[in-house]
Amino acid sequence: MKQTEILVAGIEYKVKKLIEQKNLLQQENDNLKSEVKNLKQELEELKKDNKALEEKTETIKLSSVLLSNKDNKDIHHHIDELVREINKSISILNSFNHK
Repeated sequence: MKQTEILVAGIEYKVKKLIEQKNLLQQENDNLKSEVKNLKQELEELKKDNKALEEKTETIKLSSVLLSNKDNKDIHHHIDELVREINKSISILNSFNHK
């Protein structure tokens, strides 16, 4: 009888530990889901910002071409800078997509 009580007490202890672990894991899971949701929202905002930058870049490119007081070298340099900025933004967005 004494062995049965010890065995039952051991099982109760292990069950309580498993319940505690389950609760901790559930809380961690909820936190991670919330973090994923926040990161998705941030990614969407970055995509919108990137799209706005791309549209702005296109506008600037067109206006640069139309400006006659700059020579072609300055225009090409400015466009190259804008393209680098766009590429940097795309790289940042891609890094979020791969996480």
